[in-house]
Amino acid sequence: MGYCELWLEQRTQDRAFRVALLVPLGFDTPDDFHRLEMQDEIPEREFYVSKWFAGIFAAKTAMEDAAMFYKDSDIQFLFFREIRPVTATVPS
Repeated sequence: MGYCELWLEQRTQDRAFRVALLVPLGFDTPDDFHRLEMQDEIPEREFYVSKWFAGIFAAKTAMEDAAMFYKDSDIQFLFFREIRPVTATVPS
């Protein structure tokens, strides 16, 4: 069975944060997440992100809500408590 990965990303110029999801093909995502194409695509996975949040507290809350979505759906997930740089994406 596949699993989802969740983490936070930070945009350095304005210190904004967003939630990133790496989801197996065919898995549902929480509302308000949109799909982006990763520069270094990972086979059988799709990359989704939330909107940008001005503060870490709002981003952390959105990440916890996404984790609850998967918990309530009985879908396994990895919840990374770290802030990563913005994932490289390609124009759609």
